[in-house]
Amino acid sequence: MNTLVQFILNLFGMGDRAKIVELVLGVLLGQKGQGTTTAPDPGAPTGGGSLASGALGVALGVLRERFKGKGLDGVFNSWVGTGANQSITPDQVRDGIGEDKLGEMARASGLSVDDLVAKLARHLPDVINNLTPGGKLPGE
Repeated sequence: MNTLVQFILNLFGMGDRAKIVELVLGVLLGQKGQGTTTAPDPGAPTGGGSLASGALGVALGVLRERFKGKGLDGVFNSWVGTGANQSITPDQVRDGIGEDKLGEMARASGLSVDDLVAKLARHLPDVINNLTPGGKLPGE
């Protein structure tokens, strides 16, 4: 089944965090929900899904650079590191990811940008933390 369809069917049920990260990483890698990428289960060790570790590292690196460009690198790095995860507000998500990419994600998911940003603010710290269990991005 197409991963975008899976995302839409499961977004409000089980796998909310996994579907959010799949969408985020797909858009950051330029796949826009084309069904070519499945992100790992955020609760599984890195490499636990079919998204190659190299591609995951690239996508997370892009996300880190976006956050860094907005002065949010400390927040992002707290999710990657082994210490406590800093929380993030919806406004910080907007700044860190950017309206352009949020618009793509919202269109792909069928959510409003506001709903998507709220979900990202709630889940992104844990998702990134679980995707980087060693305190580093894949490939570092």
